[in-house]
Amino acid sequence: MIARLHLFAEGTMIDLYALHAEFPGVEEAEKLRNDPYQRVEALEKSWLDATGDDRFIPFIQLHEFEAYLFCDVSQFNRFFDLAAPRISDLQKIADNVRSPELIDDGQHTVPSQRIVAEFPEYSKTTVGPQMAELIGLRKSDSNVLTSIRGLDGSRNSERHLRKGRDEG
Repeated sequence: MIARLHLFAEGTMIDLYALHAEFPGVEEAEKLRNDPYQRVEALEKSWLDATGDDRFIPFIQLHEFEAYLFCDVSQFNRFFDLAAPRISDLQKIADNVRSPELIDDGQHTVPSQRIVAEFPEYSKTTVGPQMAELIGLRKSDSNVLTSIRGLDGSRNSERHLRKGRDEG
């Protein structure tokens, strides 16, 4: 008898902001709006239940991509001249929250809009990824509580390994 291990899994990474009203569990999760971490976990569980497939790894990013950049706003110095006062303003925003992913998710107060307010020339597709690379996962993991959770399936990997065994 040979045991084979199948490690195939599917996953996604979507942003919590402006989820469609018909997303699985969104109505029930609204009751958890005051606890964003529980809200995300409830939505991910509802999403997993809706798929009916344990190989699926739901991942709802509590914040938009730019929240990662608030882990080390000093990196804006590498891309923009005379950035110190603007960086100081962004640092004040970061200092007022427990984690960058808790920066307000209002239409005009999301991290990207706060960055653009200070750096109108900021580009999500060029500066954003380069800054994220400079900041690195280690720095962002220490500052963004759920950012890395699940990128490798770590919440579910043991369950996936058990479910993926096939004897034959």
